[in-house]
Amino acid sequence: MHELSIAQSLLEVALGSVKDPEIKQIRLIKLRIGRLTGVEPEALRFAWTAVSAGTIAAGAMLDVDWVPLTGRCHNCRQDLILKQYHVFCPVCRSPAFEMTSGQELTMDYLEVDTADEN
Repeated sequence: MHELSIAQSLLEVALGSVKDPEIKQIRLIKLRIGRLTGVEPEALRFAWTAVSAGTIAAGAMLDVDWVPLTGRCHNCRQDLILKQYHVFCPVCRSPAFEMTSGQELTMDYLEVDTADEN
C-alpha cells in the first residue's frame, strides 16, 4: 500500500509549508494525481486520516484532480487519451511516442484557518 507513504509525504510537505504560527488548522489540500501513479483514492483517504491524526492537518479534506493518461506521437502527430501506458504509438506503432501526462503527484495549494478566524 504505497498510499501510506504518499500520505506521510503529503503531511510532511503540508506541515513544512505552514510557517506562520497564526495558522491553526489546515482545512483543504489540493492535489493533482496522474492516473498512471496507481494511487487508489479510498486507500489514500484512509491513510491520510491515519497519518494526520493529532496534527493541525487532522480532518483536512484532500481535493484531488485526477490527471488523465495522455500521450503524443511525434510521427503521426496524434494526441491521445490512453487507458494504459504505451511505449509505441497505439495508432501508427511508431516508437516516437511520448507519454505527456498521467504521472503527476503534486500538491497545488493548502487552505488554512488562522487564529483570528471562526
